[in-house]
Amino acid sequence: MVIIDGPAQKKAPPPPNHDQEQEHDQPPAYGTPEGTYRIPVNAENSPLLFPTAGYPNAPQGYSAVRRDTERGVEGGSGGYGGRGREAPWKRFMKAFLVAVLVWVLAMAFVRSLVWSIGGHRGRGAWGDYPIPDGLKVSECLPKDKWETPLWQAQLDVAPPIAPGLARYPAASTTSFELPLSADSLYLVSRGAYSGGSVDVVTSANQKQGSATVVVTVKYFHEEMRDAVMVCRVERRKGDSGVGIFTPSYMWRGDAVYVETLVVLPEVDKNASPLHIKNLETDVPNTLHRLHANTDLITFDKLNIQGSNGLITAVSLGATNARIVTSNAPISGVFNSTGNLSLETSNGAIQVSVKLHNKEGSIPNKLSIITSNAPLEANIDLTSSSSPKKGSRDVAQPQYDVETTSSNNRLQTNFGRFPTDAVLRFSGTTSNGLAKAQINAEYQGAFEVQTSNGGATLQHHTQQDPSGRGRKRALKVERQGKTYVQGAVEWVGGRDGGRGKVQMGSLELATSNGEAVLVL
Repeated sequence: MVIIDGPAQKKAPPPPNHDQEQEHDQPPAYGTPEGTYRIPVNAENSPLLFPTAGYPNAPQGYSAVRRDTERGVEGGSGGYGGRGREAPWKRFMKAFLVAVLVWVLAMAFVRSLVWSIGGHRGRGAWGDYPIPDGLKVSECLPKDKWETPLWQAQLDVAPPIAPGLARYPAASTTSFELPLSADSLYLVSRGAYSGGSVDVVTSANQKQGSATVVVTVKYFHEEMRDAVMVCRVERRKGDSGVGIFTPSYMWRGDAVYVETLVVLPEVDKNASPLHIKNLETDVPNTLHRLHANTDLITFDKLNIQGSNGLITAVSLGATNARIVTSNAPISGVFNSTGNLSLETSNGAIQVSVKLHNKEGSIPNKLSIITSNAPLEANIDLTSSSSPKKGSRDVAQPQYDVETTSSNNRLQTNFGRFPTDAVLRFSGTTSNGLAKAQINAEYQGAFEVQTSNGGATLQHHTQQDPSGRGRKRALKVERQGKTYVQGAVEWVGGRDGGRGKVQMGSLELATSNGEAVLVL
């Protein structure tokens, strides 16, 4: 390689001994010894067109300097005076890492600046709060109007127990009164720090015809409490609700915990239960404890929706109810005269359910669903339906029941069962035991199957639970190691001229586990 140099150079060193040198890359095309040379530049800055290294008659005042290379000119540790060029990808990575570091530092500075200016001290613009579309917000609590907590003892309510809350040294509260005559009562929350707990209770001290919603914020610093916005909200005319909102992002500071207490009035124990049209909650990252007893209060519609928090019910009663959470268990006692849905994921379900059928032609529907967790459901089926006047047909209450899990065991037990009831049941799981125990009153087909395990039918001799002297008839149509299929019914007896009886169906399935049906 040739490097152009100026005239002021030292004398050229003696010609190298080529016999002792290691073989290198191809020498320059004009035949000079291999290596790197400096050649003079003339007055017009044009390089001399002849090599000088190793020539005793080189022009005076110039010298030829030769530097050997180990790996050639391009790449490696040699070339360009023996100093290797850094690979392009290394230069790119260094530049990229420097750019990322600068960006991180800049963002940290901006956020710190915003915080120090005072963005954390107030509630910011409305756009900072993720308020759902279609929600009318009014009468928000000013940040200087928080009160000392209204303890549950003043409401004749046992204080809820939430592990870990003792770590918050301060608490502030506010409350709203909602009319029970509203078409819908609801509670909604949004924001990064709106999580906590919701307790639905009854109290003899609660004013009749109204519900009180008590919101308590537990915190370390008032700046965090002041970032919580509690307001009256309305979706449509005739509704009444409370909204709890915090910013979507809060860059610095301690978390808060929001406790919400919904207090409903109690009626005299000898009176009919209090009737509420609709109660809804939509509160992410919040647990629910439902203490409203079905003997004291019932709901036409009930929609409880949380996430990352358990849901428990003491004895909940509703015509139609939907109970949803995620990453947490569902447990308790649920009563429905219509449709009931219990749904979670990555959380166990352990419930007792009572389905009461009022009209035989309209089936009650029950859906219990989880995943990656065990499911145990004890189900009682009851009915008040009767044959139509002048008809010989049997008044058959109908029920559609589904229990589903995955990667864990499934246990479904049917206790009370009306005579001649029609049950359509599906129970499925995977990688675990699937077991169903059915009341002897059941009549209809059954199918039990698994992919890799044993399918078992357990049948016990039963006397007619209706007292009509019928005989139990069991027929197994197909049976193998992994499946059993057949039907069961009551025959003969004193039917009293009863008409045709509709049959039900049972499907129980799993994979990589046993499937057991007990009739």
